[in-house]
Amino acid sequence: MFIGDSIYDEDFCILEFIPKMHADLCDKILNCAMKEFAIHGIVAVRMDDVAAKLSISKRTLYETFSNKEELLMAGILRHEHRMLKYMQVVTEQGENVMEIVMKFYHYKVEEFRHTNPKFYEDIDKYPRVKQYLSNKGDKHREKSLEFFNKGVKQGLFRKDVNYRIVNIMLEVQITYLMSTDVHKQFSYADMFESITMVEMRGVCTTKGMHCLERLLERIKTESFDCPPGLFLNE
Repeated sequence: MFIGDSIYDEDFCILEFIPKMHADLCDKILNCAMKEFAIHGIVAVRMDDVAAKLSISKRTLYETFSNKEELLMAGILRHEHRMLKYMQVVTEQGENVMEIVMKFYHYKVEEFRHTNPKFYEDIDKYPRVKQYLSNKGDKHREKSLEFFNKGVKQGLFRKDVNYRIVNIMLEVQITYLMSTDVHKQFSYADMFESITMVEMRGVCTTKGMHCLERLLERIKTESFDCPPGLFLNE
């Protein structure tokens, strides 16, 4: 993501070069913009609002990010980089696949709770960002499949399940509910929690179910521990 002076992703480079003298300013802009996007939604926040929040000129802002979509893309790339680093630590420390999956589950629930639903709805209005996230979805599904297969080997998940289909089912259900007015009745966090837990319990072995229930009890009593800046609104 951040390599040298670039905001970089292996599939997409939004800024090919950032002079060292602008690196701190760039980071401050991203911190402010992503926090405002997460609180108010993307469309509701103007570039002028970001400049005003930071007490910088509009010219300075546009010299760093030429438009809102470029700014949004950079923020998402940085956010994903932080998430990747967090999950690498979780993977190294986890005793089994279930612990890793549940850490990710707990994070996603908390992220939904910290983010205005308008943020996710507004993504569709930014085609380059939407396409990027769609492309990343393919890689995320493959990574998820790896975890399911490891869980099968560890005796936590059933052998007689097609986990490619499970991945698709999870994605389709969540995407559909987020595209309807259901979120006016139930929060995104509650919808994600319910859908994920139904799917997880359906693929667990007896051993996996005991492990899952133990981890869920732990989640209820422990606060979510993650590095600063992992949530969009921080």
